[in-house]
Amino acid sequence: MKTINKIIQYVKDNYKVILFILCVVGIFYWYEIRPSIIRSGCYNQAKDQAIEKGKTEDSATYLFDREHWDPKNGPEPAYINEHLTIISKNNSFNSNDYNTYYKWCLESKGL
Repeated sequence: MKTINKIIQYVKDNYKVILFILCVVGIFYWYEIRPSIIRSGCYNQAKDQAIEKGKTEDSATYLFDREHWDPKNGPEPAYINEHLTIISKNNSFNSNDYNTYYKWCLESKGL
């Protein structure tokens, strides 16, 4: 019981210092740690979304060259399947897709 009373008395005597320290820790968290956590999460989320988009037929068309492209029907189906397996094995993605998803994620989380 004595130690509890000593702690309470110490807090009452030094409440300004304790309040200042809590404010500094809160500000440091809000402006340094929180944005780092959000950026890291957005990096992973944007990368995964860009890879997934690169695996779909419609979004993979920007990677095809002219000899495999039929203006009426799109790319040859065999070329699509071959190219999509390469994308899924290498986990490659279009940097424009990544940048779009990354910026959207940051804005949605308030950065």
